[in-house]
Amino acid sequence: MDPMRRIFLGILAAFVLLASTACTVTQKDPDYVPPAPLPVLEQLKSAPLTDPATLGAGQDYLSFVTGDHNVVCSLTSARGGHINLPYEQNAFSAAGPISQLPVLDDGKNVERNGLRCSAYNGGVACGNISAGVGFFIARDRYELILPAAKTASPAPSEASKTP
Repeated sequence: MDPMRRIFLGILAAFVLLASTACTVTQKDPDYVPPAPLPVLEQLKSAPLTDPATLGAGQDYLSFVTGDHNVVCSLTSARGGHINLPYEQNAFSAAGPISQLPVLDDGKNVERNGLRCSAYNGGVACGNISAGVGFFIARDRYELILPAAKTASPAPSEASKTP
């Protein structure tokens, strides 16, 4: 095979490979403003549920850590002075039990005993959706979510007393 034909076939193969892999080039838009995160209860309602078996279900607790390892959360039905959790306070070292907890990916939900939690917006949001209550906690802040105040119905107006 002559060298020109070999070069031509090589270039043709490269174009075919490029076309079949569907390569795309992305470029950041300097004017793009990401949308604001959803309100906590909306996030909890809309995010998909994660299989609890991957987070220690079947035990007395269901535990996870956020992807950035800033927040650890355990859902348990245990009550009393001692709660059996898979980690100890302040055990964030690289060899410690915190590093071995499963990660709950951003935007995913987990639910236990009517409490739903989601790793989102740099922290963890948890709440009881039907009651409309919850909280959000992150490394640098927390927020309580209370049910919307019920507005009282206006008092009935008195009948006109014109003769």
